Amino acid sequence: LKRFFSAQILIPVIILLGVGLLLSDHLMNPLREELRFTGFPFWISLFAIGLLCIEIAMNIKRKSQRQSSYLMDLGILSTGIEGVREAAFKVLGLFLLFLLVGTTIGLNWAALAFAFTGPLLLLDGRFRIAWGLLSTLVVAAFMVVILDNLLFVIYPQPFLREYFFQIW
Repeated sequence: LKRFFSAQILIPVIILLGVGLLLSDHLMNPLREELRFTGFPFWISLFAIGLLCIEIAMNIKRKSQRQSSYLMDLGILSTGIEGVREAAFKVLGLFLLFLLVGTTIGLNWAALAFAFTGPLLLLDGRFRIAWGLLSTLVVAAFMVVILDNLLFVIYPQPFLREYFFQIW
C-alpha cells in the first residue's frame, strides 16, 4: 500500500482527477448536443485519461521493482538527488491548488495562484516572494494582453462553485 502514496503515483492521479472533471463537465454541459461524444473536449479527455492510466501502471510496476525515484523538472531528470521527494510533493500540491482554485473560482485565478505559489514552494532564499510576485505579474500581463485582448479567450465557468451554491 505504501507504494501507492508516492509522488510518482499521486501526481498522475491528481491530473487524472482534473481531466475526469473536465470530461464530466463536458458530458453534462456540451456546447451543442450533437458534439457530446464527437467534440474535441471528449476525445482529448479520453486520450489524456488513457495516457495517464498507462503512466500510473508503469509507475506502479516500476515501484515494485525498487528503482530509484525521479522527478521531471524543467526537462531535467533528477534521480537520487537530495530533496527530490519533497519537491515532487510540492509539485503535487501545486497541481491540487490549481485544480481547486480553477474549479471553484476560475482558471484565470488558478493560473495566478499557481504563478505566485510556485516560486514560494520551489525556491529558497529571501527573494522567493519577489520571484513569486514577478511571475504573477508576468502571467497577469500575458493574460490581459494576449488572452483577453488578442485571443479573446472565454474562460469556462467554475462548475464546483455553482454546485456548492445549489447544495446550500
